[in-house]
Amino acid sequence: MTNNEDPVPIERRLADALRTTARADAELGASSGVRARLLADVRARRTAHQRRQLAWLAAAAAIVIAVAAARWQMADGTPSPEPATTVTTGGAAPDVVPTDFLPLRYANVPARSGHIVQMVVPASVMTSFGLEPSSADGGVVMADVFVGDDGLARAVHFDSLTTRELTQ
Repeated sequence: MTNNEDPVPIERRLADALRTTARADAELGASSGVRARLLADVRARRTAHQRRQLAWLAAAAAIVIAVAAARWQMADGTPSPEPATTVTTGGAAPDVVPTDFLPLRYANVPARSGHIVQMVVPASVMTSFGLEPSSADGGVVMADVFVGDDGLARAVHFDSLTTRELTQ
């Protein structure tokens, strides 16, 4: 045997040393003070997380309530379109009395200014507003549309036309 040779192989000595170290570490642990501080920190973080979640939930509920209340007020305060009254003139076909401006889909969107656009539309368009066209033969009507400065149509007003008025 030489000096360099050991009867116990190096791998076995290393494994024994690692086992001894693992046993010694297993008996050691964090002190009770460290354990208490660690548990307190974990609990504080959990409580803060729960509070943030509750705050977000409360904010979301407040937004939903505010939107629902605003929507309810808008729906409650919007006048419903009334059918136009008809006036008969001596046996001729009844003429539609011009209506007030009727609100459109974006009527509740604020507009600082706008302009009136006049256009000729089929009389059947009036039925979508609950109005009866003056002629059942597929006539046309003049529509005055209020368009806001943002390009959104806010309201419409119908006037009946005769074929004679259209050609002039």
